[in-house]
Amino acid sequence: MGVQRAGADREGAKFAADPNEWFRRLKDDGVHALRLSHGPTKHELGGKNVTERMLAGSVGGGGRWLIEAVKATTSDLWEARWEVGDKNRADQKIWRVVYAGSPSIGRRRRTSRSTSTH
Repeated sequence: MGVQRAGADREGAKFAADPNEWFRRLKDDGVHALRLSHGPTKHELGGKNVTERMLAGSVGGGGRWLIEAVKATTSDLWEARWEVGDKNRADQKIWRVVYAGSPSIGRRRRTSRSTSTH
């Protein structure tokens, strides 16, 4: 598993080597909460729409899952990406997952709610 920030190249800049380091780095960046969200993805096969349930067991199927790292006024989005790693591994475990963060495109301005009484 790798955790990286999105950058100019496909690989991005490495953000953390493992989940524990990722949590420490998020805390150091001012993240105070994490939110998990899911959205459907549109797939076509042979010119016809294919439902999510039909692709849930396939690579890239099952929708799009995002982790929102919430800061005081902004949020960063993190998304898993499955890639083929070493095709020649003896144990045939060739898939690896990389979590990519998108602070520049995934950032959104959060609005504060205010209440007033008259």
